[in-house]
Amino acid sequence: MKCFLINLDKNPERLEYMDRQLKALDVPYERFPGVYGKELDGSDLKKCFASFRSFCVEGRRMVLGEIGCALSHVGVYRRILQDNLPYALVLEDDVMFLPEFPSALKKIEDLIEPDKPQVYMLSCHGYGFEKNCEKKAGIEAIGGATSADAYCISRAAAALIAKSNFPVVSVADRWSRWRKHLKLKLFRLWPVVAAQDRVTWHLELSNIRYQRKTLSGVRKVWHKLNRCWQVAVDNLMFAVCRH
Repeated sequence: MKCFLINLDKNPERLEYMDRQLKALDVPYERFPGVYGKELDGSDLKKCFASFRSFCVEGRRMVLGEIGCALSHVGVYRRILQDNLPYALVLEDDVMFLPEFPSALKKIEDLIEPDKPQVYMLSCHGYGFEKNCEKKAGIEAIGGATSADAYCISRAAAALIAKSNFPVVSVADRWSRWRKHLKLKLFRLWPVVAAQDRVTWHLELSNIRYQRKTLSGVRKVWHKLNRCWQVAVDNLMFAVCRH
């Protein structure tokens, strides 16, 4: 399976980190230069970022790092289509692996269907490998996920997301939205064989997804009504743009 490793030019130490791991696992890869969001100027953003639609989808303005990340993943999808690959493994550069990683890829290769919009998640974002002890081994269909650090994607899914998320309207891991609008089929492999290495890179979970929990009373009602309006506009615009 072709493997694309997304890596920013400014992060050679992360490339070295991933290179050591993937060579030890005998997993060949191709480095894909990521988009550094903070280097995008005003004219670039107008071409590659749909600000209003993004606000409807996310309920807030995306930060430059999120825009760059989304563009990086879209770039990989375009490469999959350009090379007419049946499917591919997509990795970010802050991931650690279990020894079973190569065998998990072979298992997915036997299951993934290039002409159906499918994505197989290899990690469980927000958790390390400790989540494995709570699950039975196998593959489960899931309704959504909040990670884009390690996954396999079919050619059909790459085509749909590449079209839907350019100009960028959502973060790179808005899988539940694509499941809703694009009929994407999502799966997760248990035990998960990849996890974001938060210790080495001193990473913390974003608190954006938890902000709504701090709202109460009138503010909470207003937030829900506002989100209903935004989602309705997004649904309408998605339907119009598809036709």
